[in-house]
This record gives sequence, structure tokens and C-alpha cells, in this order.
Amino acid sequence: MHVADLDRGTEVLAGDAHLTLPVGGIGVVPLLIETAAQFEAGTLDPLEIIDKSSVAPVEVGGLWRHLKAPALPVCDLA
Repeated sequence: MHVADLDRGTEVLAGDAHLTLPVGGIGVVPLLIETAAQFEAGTLDPLEIIDKSSVAPVEVGGLWRHLKAPALPVCDLA
């Protein structure tokens, strides 16, 4: 694993970088980074409530589809 801070060009975390490991949901990482950046910039309200019925259902992954809560704030969804 190798994690770098792209803004600073520094290594944040490294370990066993020579091993190939399966990665699930890697596409979510850029989405979470952008969500956190928008929270910090104030362009996305972390307490905005999202209704489950307003988004397309996810069949492959995700926890919300198993929860009974019909709505959650963005910060809990992230």
C-alpha cells in the first residue's frame, strides 16, 4: 500500500507496496475525498438530509440499502 499527499508531494502511508492485494470499492475513494473537500470549503452542507427514495438503488454494495432509515444527512452517508 502506498498513500501520498498529492498537494504536498509527501508520503502519508506505505507498507508492503510490493504485494498485490484485491481492492473493492476503490472508486469510492475519490468521491469521499471530494465530499470532504466540499464540506471543508462550505459548498456542501454535511447536515443536508438525503431521502433514500430520491436516489437510484444500488444493487452491488453499500450499507444504506440494508438500513431502515428513510433519510440520512450527507455526513452519515459519506
